[in-house]
Amino acid sequence: MTYPKRCPHGHFPMDCELCQQAAEIATLTAEVDGLRKDAERWRLELSFIALADTRLWDDAHDFKAWAQNRARDALSTARGEP
Repeated sequence: MTYPKRCPHGHFPMDCELCQQAAEIATLTAEVDGLRKDAERWRLELSFIALADTRLWDDAHDFKAWAQNRARDALSTARGEP
């Protein structure tokens, strides 16, 4: 007969509160890392819009439309919309 493997704390993993907390922390840490990457992506997108050289645009209306479209696309992506 084989016995279930015990955790490093000497408990069965399903019964070990420390192991369960460690797993939860790992999950939350991965979520935070993903959110940080998203925040950096949105910061870069906003900086592209903010630092765009408007002298390259023949018409100010064209620049406004371009900036609004980029911002809308970034917001849609952030919301998980297609």
